[in-house]
Amino acid sequence: MNPDEEQTVLFTIIPRGITLDNGPCPVSVIVSPRLRGDNKLGAFPDWLKWTQRLREQGLTGEEALERIADLRRHDPYLAGQRSPQTLAQRKMILEWQPLQR
Repeated sequence: MNPDEEQTVLFTIIPRGITLDNGPCPVSVIVSPRLRGDNKLGAFPDWLKWTQRLREQGLTGEEALERIADLRRHDPYLAGQRSPQTLAQRKMILEWQPLQR
C-alpha cells in the first residue's frame, strides 16, 4: 500500500428486530470501509477478499474490539470518540462467536 493511501473501517451496530426475552437483542453489524488515496480497490489488498478471510479465520468479539480500537487510534477525528458507544453495544460484540465448522 502506498503511504498516501489510508484505510479505516467503521462498524455500525443496528437493531435487527425485537426480542421478548431478557437475553441479547438481535443486531446487524454494517462494516463500512473508508479507503482514501486511490480509486481502485486493488490498491487496498486487505479488502479484496476480507469476508472470505473473516469467515475462514474467525474473529471473536474481543478481537473485533481490539481491531476497532487500533483502527480508531490512527484517525485523529475518531481517536477521541468512544466505540462502541454504549456498554450494551460492547456486550453484544463480546458475545458474538466466529463461524463454527
